[in-house]
Amino acid sequence: MQHTLVVLVEDKPGVLNRVASLFRRRVFNIESLSVGHTAEPGISRMTIVIDSDQASAERVTAYLYKLVNVLQVEDLGAVPAVTRDLALVKVAVAGHDRATLLRVVDETRAHIVDTGEQTMTLEITGEPPHVDSGDCAARAARIIEMVRSGQVAMRRGDTALPLRSILKGCRVAEGRERREADPAPSHFQPRLAPPAVRPKLGAVHGDDMLRQGCGPRPHSPEEGGDHRLRIARPRARAEPEGQRR
Repeated sequence: MQHTLVVLVEDKPGVLNRVASLFRRRVFNIESLSVGHTAEPGISRMTIVIDSDQASAERVTAYLYKLVNVLQVEDLGAVPAVTRDLALVKVAVAGHDRATLLRVVDETRAHIVDTGEQTMTLEITGEPPHVDSGDCAARAARIIEMVRSGQVAMRRGDTALPLRSILKGCRVAEGRERREADPAPSHFQPRLAPPAVRPKLGAVHGDDMLRQGCGPRPHSPEEGGDHRLRIARPRARAEPEGQRR
């Protein structure tokens, strides 16, 4: 059973290589792969078609969510979806085969996009089975070159992928990572608290320090001696009268 996976990824270099490497490591064959831009800049949309069962498709979805650049994965294999494919086929025509090829073009609803003296290029657009039948009908003539764009799919109805909310979450996460990684700008100087003013010894708290007996006290010129600050010695503690000898 074919499963169509719609994968929304970040539009960055190397994302397609990571997704393709995941399928290679897990041994999943990709039937069709198409990548294009979305309505929101910065987000690309991948449409991947694989041939697997339901369990394998769910396992691949879980693997894709482990990639950093993958934003959302949706499996359209079990829901109604619009699927389109495009093929360009260049066939060789002779004089008597041109009328037959024109009849094939009318039956397959193909468009002639280019004609030459000996070749004719057809454009076949539609669902994948319709494009396959157009290729088979064109094989009545000799096919010189053929290319297919790959399938693109979209869910039917009013349901759509929430691109705006996904992009908003990506911007919030990216801004958070930038703030954590980048240092503060050079012009930004945090406001520091003013340094505490250290009081002069003996000027403000001199009396308290003298009471505790653990600080310097000022000497006045009347006391004589050195006029510099002296370290006050701790006073002897008075003993009770009963313990005096």
